[in-house]
Amino acid sequence: MNEWVQIAGWVLLHFLWQGSLVAVVAVTVLRFCRLGSANIRYVVACLALAAMLAAPLMTAFALAAQPVPASFRSGSAPVDAGRTVVERGGVDGLRIAQEPLAKSAGFSALEDYFPLLVSVWLAGVSLLLVHAFCGWYHIRRLHKAALAWAPSSWQLPANRLAQRLALRKAVRVVEFNTVDVPTVLGWFRPVIILPVAAVAQLPPAQVEAILAHELAHVRRHDYLVNLLQRVAEAVLFYHPAIWWISARVREEREHCCDDLAIDICGDRDNYAIALAELERQRTTSPVVGLAATDGPLLNRIRRILQVSGPERIQAPNWTVTLALAAVFALVVGGPQRSPTLLAQATTNVANALTPSFRAGWSGAMGSGSITSTGRVVFTDDLRDIKSVSDGGSLTIQTRGLLSSRRLEISASHGSVNRKYFVNNAEEPWTEQSRRWFADELPFLVRRSGVSAGERVKQIAEAKGVNAVLDEIRLLYTDSVRGRYFRALFETSHLDAGDINAAFRLASDLISSSSELGRTLDAALTAGLQDNDGFFYAATRISSSAEKSRLLTEVLKKSELSSARQVDFLAAASTIESNAACAGVLDAFITRYQPAEERIRTAFLAALKTVDSNSERGRLLERVVNDTR
Repeated sequence: MNEWVQIAGWVLLHFLWQGSLVAVVAVTVLRFCRLGSANIRYVVACLALAAMLAAPLMTAFALAAQPVPASFRSGSAPVDAGRTVVERGGVDGLRIAQEPLAKSAGFSALEDYFPLLVSVWLAGVSLLLVHAFCGWYHIRRLHKAALAWAPSSWQLPANRLAQRLALRKAVRVVEFNTVDVPTVLGWFRPVIILPVAAVAQLPPAQVEAILAHELAHVRRHDYLVNLLQRVAEAVLFYHPAIWWISARVREEREHCCDDLAIDICGDRDNYAIALAELERQRTTSPVVGLAATDGPLLNRIRRILQVSGPERIQAPNWTVTLALAAVFALVVGGPQRSPTLLAQATTNVANALTPSFRAGWSGAMGSGSITSTGRVVFTDDLRDIKSVSDGGSLTIQTRGLLSSRRLEISASHGSVNRKYFVNNAEEPWTEQSRRWFADELPFLVRRSGVSAGERVKQIAEAKGVNAVLDEIRLLYTDSVRGRYFRALFETSHLDAGDINAAFRLASDLISSSSELGRTLDAALTAGLQDNDGFFYAATRISSSAEKSRLLTEVLKKSELSSARQVDFLAAASTIESNAACAGVLDAFITRYQPAEERIRTAFLAALKTVDSNSERGRLLERVVNDTR
């Protein structure tokens, strides 16, 4: 028998117990890390995958390092059983362990099947590699076509998100009709391909969240790890453990990217709905079936909404399952689905699952969540609870690699009760636990945005608007900053200087187009748009769709002075989409006649940004006809 066939046969057999051993260790460590962040579990899964790849290589090296003993060739020659692993050395250890097997008649007979075993293994590897090559060839053609395609209108928002992710590579964004879901291709020249039909039906905030997810894949170099997975699955295909650990790598990889997307965009609900809507748009078989509520996508959405277990939501599990099933019945369901029903179902789910306030986060060292009902007021220094409305509650939980802590605060009949848990075991409320709460509370409040309205009112009354703006600078995410700005705009007694400073700070701190748009919507509702800072902030919205929507709302809801009309047209001139810019200018002509010289000059400057000659001609003709 050929020596390499014999070595390959023993390597394949040895990997049966080696792969199982690595899988058992991985299961144990992953269970130990279940309260930690997705990044930790991802590293553990990748290390397990690398160990499974290394085990056969080390076995083959050990078997090939020494000349093949006679027992390997015939199974009948005597061996020196007195030589131990210590006497022969570490490299020979596996060979020595092999020799008693070779002496056994049963294992000698087994070696007779090694040529067939290795041939079947090679055939399986060849089929999987051919399949992988066909997939790679298709991806290569798609990647080449994407590089030659015109950039999408989402290129600028993607660039801004890439800067926030500290991504150094230039990532191209294009739109294709030939893909069902957003896809990132390539490593040296990454390209994000967006499905035209799906993106057209998603709000800007949801598209930005999807872009953030795909950019996270690029930042984390997931393309290379995916190649490693393909190789491992092809070479070790016969062992179930390799498929299990590879599936865990993919699952935790998506969780890591979900966490980054949520951290950048800050809106869990919008992101979850976007994932479900993209699944509805798929023309291939859906990933998730309603009969199996633990499917991959459903698990991701449960995790995003923080309803994966009873400790994250104060509701029975069956309520969560039925509520999520209602969304998926409409999103992934049949012809009867409609946007109205989807919106209604989403609202019902939000009411069923969400208390007065809920927020969560995760990072490299752990995760946490905070929920509240009723009115919760903190002390001025953010070191403790000042008051909780009767019947209200506040629940805070932090989870690290080795431990978890939970504090439940409730109010009843004027008294405030606290229950403190460490690793789900109740502990007394002591000075040490008070210090933990005092140290954690500033981060918890500023990271989650809990009681934003009360905080803004409290700071404004005690220290003034500038103190509120200083507090906003300490906040962690766009969604929390937007919540504080909206609460500030709802307060009275804001002078022009305060309003202008707030608008300019919002435009500097909030990079999400949708969040900045919602913040300016609140200012518009409060009647604060008669300020040049409002339109300056509007120019900082990168999404053409979001900017044109906001400016159209301004025309509908307010009467602009001449100075503000000039500011409005300056903002309109920054809309990159020709159609969107032309639409806003068309609406402006309908509402106002650019008769004054400075307004007409501003209108013509905005009109120059429209590249379409036909659109420019049509708008000019309207202006001439309306001013006659």
